[in-house]
Amino acid sequence: MATRYSILLALALFSNSIFSQSYTNWIVGDTTDVQPGNTLPGIVLAGGGGDNDPAMQWMLSRANGGDIVILRASGADAYNLYFFEDLGVSVNSVETIRFESGDAAADPYVIGRIREAECLFIAGGDQFDYYSYWKDTPVEEAINYLILDKGVTVGGTSAGMAILGQCYYTPSGSSLDAAEALSDPYHPDYEILGCNDFLETPYTQYLATDTHYEQRER
Repeated sequence: MATRYSILLALALFSNSIFSQSYTNWIVGDTTDVQPGNTLPGIVLAGGGGDNDPAMQWMLSRANGGDIVILRASGADAYNLYFFEDLGVSVNSVETIRFESGDAAADPYVIGRIREAECLFIAGGDQFDYYSYWKDTPVEEAINYLILDKGVTVGGTSAGMAILGQCYYTPSGSSLDAAEALSDPYHPDYEILGCNDFLETPYTQYLATDTHYEQRER
């Protein structure tokens, strides 16, 4: 009997370990959720490369001292102290959630933290990861809830900005360049273009927020 219980306990711990590996998070500030109200909607299209302090200060100020959530699929917590200390805007907390796999898009903690945010920022990386992890999942619903119902400011840089336009390009490997696109209007990489079926950010209907298009020769 004891052996059977030991096996069951080991299986339960193993299952929890697998599930917990679907995301990694780091948080600074107060871990208790606050609900300050009076948040302001908006969008920050940060482009890529270096961060613009005034733009980030504007974004944080619209959270009215609430909780900031950063989503990413690579990298670590570099934005935490930058947002929490360096910009001089008082907020309750800054939390980075890194997706290790698409399983995190159904994790109750991840969904809850996104919905509780007073400001959301999507870091750089690979926009295909965001699309493949979030499309038609509770994460997509949670982000659109922030935008459409809660009325918070959402920002993104590089790959994070690339998915904020309602028309988006999410290549799974090397991206289509200008020469390929102009020589073949039916190139298979066109199949990864989408429009008005993902994130419902304000002011971006039929707008493509492509980033690094010069470097990628698009």
